[in-house]
Amino acid sequence: MKDILKLLIFVLIYTKITSPLLSDHITVNLDNKTETYVVQKDDNLWKIAEKYDRKNKEEFILSLKELNNLENSNLHINQNLLVP
Repeated sequence: MKDILKLLIFVLIYTKITSPLLSDHITVNLDNKTETYVVQKDDNLWKIAEKYDRKNKEEFILSLKELNNLENSNLHINQNLLVP
């Protein structure tokens, strides 16, 4: 039983240490509160970033795309987006 516990602790620590090294993209913390934004006519990701008054709009847009699994910047009217 002690060996299993030691192995489990080792795996948890090893995973915690090495997981950031495996990531090659921006990570969005889903623990933070998000809100939903409904896309309006003539909206684009830059305009949405401006509505939320983000200082670093490029980073916000990348986070928005990742959080919503957007492969490109195409949006549709009445589309729901999670906003970090």
